[in-house]
Amino acid sequence: MALKDSHGSNEDEFFDPQVFNKFGARRLSRIFVVQGLYHQLISKSNLEAIEEYIIEQAFFQSCDEKYFFDGLRKISISRDALEVSFKDYLNVSLDRISPVEHSVILLASYELLHKLDIAPKIIINEAIEIDKLLGGNQGHRLVNGVLDRMATDIRRKE
Repeated sequence: MALKDSHGSNEDEFFDPQVFNKFGARRLSRIFVVQGLYHQLISKSNLEAIEEYIIEQAFFQSCDEKYFFDGLRKISISRDALEVSFKDYLNVSLDRISPVEHSVILLASYELLHKLDIAPKIIINEAIEIDKLLGGNQGHRLVNGVLDRMATDIRRKE
């Protein structure tokens, strides 16, 4: 998965220390979960191979490893149910969104449904920021719209 540098160009397998040093352990975990989900969607690789690949990435040692492994494994197991939970909020069919946005929405929908100790605003903001880093130029708008509508419906009382 290529990352965009501050000039908008892609750097394959390159993690800019100036960018990644400012992230906390939880955000790094989310970035690596999205990267793992992306690889599942694109390559259909098994989870063990993806985990082995990701733990070799720069900055992995700085992430919250428990959050990473727990999130990637649980999302992988429940991917179909998570897709059902957010597909009605998409304004296009699921097969028409990019794998990056798909992965970001999978992670955030999992958090909205299962990480009730995290406020929806935080989940949505993290998803938007990660999509801006990893996704297409306007992908964060799709992510924001889907997650905002989903959060409104499933977390009404917050």
